[in-house]
Amino acid sequence: MDMSRTEEYLPWAEIFVQTRRVVAVRMDAERGEYEALSENGSSYFIERLEQAQALLLVLQERAPGKTEPDTRIGYVL
Repeated sequence: MDMSRTEEYLPWAEIFVQTRRVVAVRMDAERGEYEALSENGSSYFIERLEQAQALLLVLQERAPGKTEPDTRIGYVL
């Protein structure tokens, strides 16, 4: 994970997760396809790998009572 690029997207990811109520991120690295999934079933195309990674980091930080990243949040195909 290129953390420097990913970190640039963290402010955007925080807002995106809050406004779209994102609960998971689907990442297909082979195809270069990334998608955010909301709690109401909507999905949002994500253009860049770094954006998808930033969304995953935000979701992991928000996991209640977790001190380590939750590997169940988001998934990679």
